[in-house]
Amino acid sequence: MATITFERGFKRTPAQEAELRNAAVALPADWRIEVAGLNGAGRCSVRVFRPRLGNLHQEFAPDDVLAAIRLLEFLNR
Repeated sequence: MATITFERGFKRTPAQEAELRNAAVALPADWRIEVAGLNGAGRCSVRVFRPRLGNLHQEFAPDDVLAAIRLLEFLNR
């Protein structure tokens, strides 16, 4: 399971947090995921640190936690 952390400023419901954690379960254990709110930008940021594969950074609308979940699910394929 990848390590996932939620940084300050990222607004989510407990159900959304659980879905993000579930999406990270099948990812490699050496991957690290950081989810944060971008203060002032009104966006949500997902950073995935993947040794040997390079890092990935994606931004989403602040209310689009589902897009962040879909990103993690896509990386699981």
